[in-house]
Amino acid sequence: MARAGHGAASIPPLEWGAAAIGALLVLGMLIYLGVDAFREDTPPDLVAQVMAIRPGSEGWVVEVRIENRGDRTAAQVEVGLAEADVRRTVTLEFVPGHSHRSASIVLATRPTRPPDVRVESFREP
Repeated sequence: MARAGHGAASIPPLEWGAAAIGALLVLGMLIYLGVDAFREDTPPDLVAQVMAIRPGSEGWVVEVRIENRGDRTAAQVEVGLAEADVRRTVTLEFVPGHSHRSASIVLATRPTRPPDVRVESFREP
């Protein structure tokens, strides 16, 4: 025999509200994943920039930030620095999509102006 007061009529409105919010969250996540599954990934789009120049024990340290604006990961990212007659490079193993990595390059003398930095090469893993 069923007890009186149980069933859909006895569920408190707050519980209905929590269930509705949960259902909306699940539906929203399913829509997001569905759209993302059919979106085409963009290749790595790398940008390098000088963030700071500071004195170090072995010379002047040039801090460089490498940003990947693409969706795919870039591997073996080679960044070149040019300042006067000096050229230096640094290699980063990976720069994932929509992220950034930092590197430092040491120069023997203080740069007279911010050095030019650029991404020289990379590969897609």
